[in-house]
Amino acid sequence: MTSEAVARIWSEVAARAVDPSAFWPLRRLPPATLTSEQRAILDEATGEFSRRADGDLFVFTAPEIAQACLLAVPDYDDAIRFIGVMRSSHANYGSFLTERWYAVALQRFDRLTQAWSSASAAQALLWPDEAAIPSPPSNPSAVLRWVESKQSAAHADFGPLLHEVSEAESELLARRSIGLLDAGGDPACAAVSLLLAIACWGPRGLSSVHHDLLHRGVLNPGVLYRNAGPIVAAELLALIREGNDRNHGLMALAWTHSDVAARQFAAWRTTPPSWSPELLVPAHAYAHEGGWATDSSGNVRPLCATTAKQLVPVADGEVGLAVATFSPSGSDVCPWCGDPLTSAFDLHLDRTDLTFLGLGTGWIRIVTCERCTAFGPVFSDIDRQGGARWSSDNVRPEYLADGEWIHTATQFRLGPTMVTAVETLASDDRRHRSQLGGHPSWDQDAQFPICPRCAEPMYFIGQIDYSDADDNGEGMLYAFVDADCLMAATTYQQT
Repeated sequence: MTSEAVARIWSEVAARAVDPSAFWPLRRLPPATLTSEQRAILDEATGEFSRRADGDLFVFTAPEIAQACLLAVPDYDDAIRFIGVMRSSHANYGSFLTERWYAVALQRFDRLTQAWSSASAAQALLWPDEAAIPSPPSNPSAVLRWVESKQSAAHADFGPLLHEVSEAESELLARRSIGLLDAGGDPACAAVSLLLAIACWGPRGLSSVHHDLLHRGVLNPGVLYRNAGPIVAAELLALIREGNDRNHGLMALAWTHSDVAARQFAAWRTTPPSWSPELLVPAHAYAHEGGWATDSSGNVRPLCATTAKQLVPVADGEVGLAVATFSPSGSDVCPWCGDPLTSAFDLHLDRTDLTFLGLGTGWIRIVTCERCTAFGPVFSDIDRQGGARWSSDNVRPEYLADGEWIHTATQFRLGPTMVTAVETLASDDRRHRSQLGGHPSWDQDAQFPICPRCAEPMYFIGQIDYSDADDNGEGMLYAFVDADCLMAATTYQQT
């Protein structure tokens, strides 16, 4: 691993593998402003804690860490207040530590030792060029310095970093991540984050390690198996039939996009498996997780475009560029709640930069009620001349929120073409994922609306991330069409 980009990526993996939150009490060591009297009381409390920890070697030999954890007990934000409470407790009860203080402080130690053990187990893979991680009982000060050196104020996204590595280097990172999975804990979580980024940002995905993932029982998230191929698909199918984690196995199978998966999901649509009642949706509907479906004839039908483009908020002064208008649709109002309908997407399909959607020609406009679509799908009747109106096929949800509803006014224009159609599925912070085309990045399970007219899942057009319209915005609005039935729909999800 000689590439500077590869080294940066692995440093990021290592930083995530040492969860800073587990070590946060160490940032609050006793301040130098303590008086000698206050320090003496704190030292006595530390000694009592060590005795009550029943001989825990880490606690007994690391008084600096013990003091840090004691000072970090909730509800007491500074050392002076801590000392006052300790004095009061000693005067009233003859003991420096109440059971609550002891229990909370011991939890701090449990998190600390678990994180240290997890990082130690992955030493050779995380920091192969460094000396071994110091053992807590032998050198507490060295442990503190090591912990501080591994803490990161802010993480970098793996995706952009992967732009700079070769295909061979990407495969090397994937193989090293597989080794890190065996360490468990935070190192394994960091490895999955990198594997997810490679699966979504790399043209070949994780083709070199799919068998390794499968043999370790790593099935979630399913997109790890993107384009895995027929051999891996057959192994996944065998696991599903055996009853091993069917839910995640079915999602992974859908992402293989293989002939094996297509034939099996088509067969399940005609003849559901005996174990189908244990699932939340019909077995064949799991194909939607991979962005496709089988029709009544058994043919594969894509549910989203193979290309995605970013949607960028329109800056002041830009005119005539918006494809997601998010503006009042006119005089129309929602018949359920009385709010004005919103024009969500405004697509002049004759534009050459929109041909990737595969919707032909004309002008498609999608309207919705931003309030009501938060509680269920909202359908609209459309034409190819820009006409859009509330559909009589809508079914009112059982619950609709009362009171004022904030409406989005931001307009969006087309931005750059994304690296892959699934790039946003690997977004770390799950924000700023507005896009046109590509695969929806669901905040929950796949939810392609079923067209009321033909009873088939609708085609995904794009999504608006409310965090792109407002820094405090939450959730995602998704838009769909059925070009044959001239129906459109919107849904909403939020973590």
